[in-house]
Amino acid sequence: MNHLSSGLRSNLLERGASLVGFADLKDFPAKDRMDFAYGVSIAVAIRPDIIRGIENGPTLAYYEEYVRLNEQLNSLAEYTADYLKGHGFEAIPQTTTRVVQDRNALRTPLPHKTVATRAGLGWIGKCALLVTKSFGSALRFTSVLTNAPLPAGIPVNASSCGTCTRCREACPGKAVKGINWSPELGSVNLV
Repeated sequence: MNHLSSGLRSNLLERGASLVGFADLKDFPAKDRMDFAYGVSIAVAIRPDIIRGIENGPTLAYYEEYVRLNEQLNSLAEYTADYLKGHGFEAIPQTTTRVVQDRNALRTPLPHKTVATRAGLGWIGKCALLVTKSFGSALRFTSVLTNAPLPAGIPVNASSCGTCTRCREACPGKAVKGINWSPELGSVNLV
């Protein structure tokens, strides 16, 4: 499986992914993971100039980047599913066009953030966004559910925010409560 996972990771990074991780999802209800035991988490970083431009709220450039990233993530997820199927496994990309349950909120049966934390890519910050050591929270995610027994990363089960309050101080709506995340708490209670 190391050859499969290293080949997939390498191909995804060449196609524009910023981070790739593999998750063991067997602890979650079968219906939430569509009966698949593993997941692939794929992230693409938001351009730094776009992040700097939204200090006072969303902009047209941010919206265009959001649309571009969603298209890129859908493409990467479809590629991942095809790659795994080509190696004899089943896979379902959790794209906006395939498995989104709520088109208004763009929700998938198993949240992308959950797959990412289980893959060890990052933690949920006090702002309810997924935070990574490499990119902070300036990322967009997608995920693919599969039966391919990919070597899983070490799940992140606690926040690394500690006493940091930067997101709380930066939030113009003062919505961030400043609570450290844990899987039991969930992200709904953070904002």
